[in-house]
Amino acid sequence: SRPTPNRTLHTTTIGARTLLCSAAGRMIGPPHPGVPLAYGTAGFRARADLLDSTFFRMGALAVLRSRSRGGLAVGLMVTASHNAEPDNGIKLVDPDGGMLDVSWEPHASAVANAADADLAAALDAVADAVGVVSAGGGRVLVARDTRPHSERLSALALDGVSHLGGAGEDFGLLTTPQLHHIVRHANGGAAGGAHVGPAAWASEGGYAEMLCTAFAALLPPDLGGGGLRAPLTVDCACGVGGPQLAPIAQRLPPPLPPRATLS
Repeated sequence: SRPTPNRTLHTTTIGARTLLCSAAGRMIGPPHPGVPLAYGTAGFRARADLLDSTFFRMGALAVLRSRSRGGLAVGLMVTASHNAEPDNGIKLVDPDGGMLDVSWEPHASAVANAADADLAAALDAVADAVGVVSAGGGRVLVARDTRPHSERLSALALDGVSHLGGAGEDFGLLTTPQLHHIVRHANGGAAGGAHVGPAAWASEGGYAEMLCTAFAALLPPDLGGGGLRAPLTVDCACGVGGPQLAPIAQRLPPPLPPRATLS
């Protein structure tokens, strides 16, 4: 299993619903870049130098999403997937380990595009719309890919979590499916229903155990003979998949480990 996340943030809340209520009329967090952004299936994606305010604001929004679900953990994944290296992006992960509920996409876009002086009001409008009345609680798990700007942007998301009085946990380098898996198992049956693995799977090591067990079960018992095995090539897209594939491959008993191409 992975070590304890290396950053957990706790703050004291003020204001009726959000920490930012008392800040209405003045700028909170990095300034908006002046470019409209829309949340879609892939979350927010743009050039990394345009996303500082978006990451801070999505950290705050994730706290509201968690509070709207009774304090269950949600996730923030810092990645632009297969986009070019100058780009970055952020995806919100719902408590069941799935993508952000589509009903929250307009909230994400509204908060991301709010004028700097109106950010507190925009967050309060979301709280009103979804019925969040408490200024306490909220758990957000954050992970990132290997882009050179991902660590800085991840820190901004954690700052947004902190400013809204939530608890942020930095899981460092993970793939997107790994974070979805960890969020789902951190919440267990309360969010994922009956078809959730053991609580011990809420970790990087738990993801590897789940994946390798399932992969081995799919293959015939005589895999080692008769020329049944063809090479398995894994395209890691010059990204976080490379370092994450190595420990997974090591868990597979011979002759199962993939012949990885870290392209």
